[in-house]
Amino acid sequence: MYKAEKLLKINNSKIPLGLIVSMIHRTRMMYLNDRVGDMDITPGQFPFIMVLSNEEGITQEELAAHFHIDKGTVARALRKLEDKNYLFRKVDLKNRRRYFIYLTDKGKRTVPKITNIEQEWENSICSKFSEEEYGRLFEILKILAINSLEKVNRNGENKK
Repeated sequence: MYKAEKLLKINNSKIPLGLIVSMIHRTRMMYLNDRVGDMDITPGQFPFIMVLSNEEGITQEELAAHFHIDKGTVARALRKLEDKNYLFRKVDLKNRRRYFIYLTDKGKRTVPKITNIEQEWENSICSKFSEEEYGRLFEILKILAINSLEKVNRNGENKK
C-alpha cells in the first residue's frame, strides 16, 4: 500500500503515462500468474487462446499482424500451446507452408476460465468507478490504443 499512497501524492504532470500503463500491466500479470492454477499456461498465452476462440482457422501470420508482434514470437507461443494440447494446426492445401490454427476441446474449455480470471481482475481494479466513469475510461483507452497503433504504423513498425 505504501507505493500506492506515494503515487497518489505525486503531481500528475510528473508521471509519464507509459509508467502508469506499465504499472497496470505488471500488476495484472502478477495477478494472472497467481490465478492460472493448474491450467499449465501463462498469462502471456491468454491472448492467443482468446483470439482463436473468436477466429478459429486464423493463420500464424494473421495472429502476428493482430498482435503487432513478429512471426517467431507467435510460432514459439503456438508451439508451446500445441505441445500442451490447447490448439492444433491444419495445413493449407493451397499453400503447404501455411497452417490454419484451431483450439482443441481442452483449449475451448479454458476460454471461460480465462474470461472469468480477466473479469475478476477488471472488476477489482474498476470497482470504484461508476458505470459512466468506466465507459469513459474504456473509450479513452481505446483511443490511446488506436493512436499508439497508428503511430507505430506511420513510422514503419517499430522504427523511429
